[in-house]
Amino acid sequence: MIPLMPNLFLHEFHWLPSKLAFIFKNGLRHFGLKWAFSINAKKLANYDTIILSGDCLSAVDHFRGKKILYYCHTIPRYLFDQREEYERKVPKAMLYAYQGMTAIFKKAYLRDLSKIERLITNSKNTQKRIKNYTFRDAEILYPPVDTEFFTPGTQPGK
Repeated sequence: MIPLMPNLFLHEFHWLPSKLAFIFKNGLRHFGLKWAFSINAKKLANYDTIILSGDCLSAVDHFRGKKILYYCHTIPRYLFDQREEYERKVPKAMLYAYQGMTAIFKKAYLRDLSKIERLITNSKNTQKRIKNYTFRDAEILYPPVDTEFFTPGTQPGK
């Protein structure tokens, strides 16, 4: 069972200005999720193959000597193609600190991604984004679809 994150990570930060609350709420949530996964990643030590998904690459060092597959739904867009959009949400007084932290996160993401043997993604669009921003090739494995229910050009099943 995954231990719950401390309430600090889930707090709403009502006492802060809204832009600052957004940064703390989402930033601390991000760190909390990484922390929880990293702690529990050790439980996978007995497996030969590890499949990672989402933003959990920081745990890759727990899996030395294992075959690692990374199913990438998208790169962290706040570090790459939507960086400027995210920066606009940051109060000007905190922008340099935010940019410094995201530069560290981007370097760590690229370092951890380089340790992945096999990179898989779910669409051509994401495949292009991965290639463009990380210079890595990714295979496409489309998500499963219930073709009995979802059919082209007809009404969905009931």
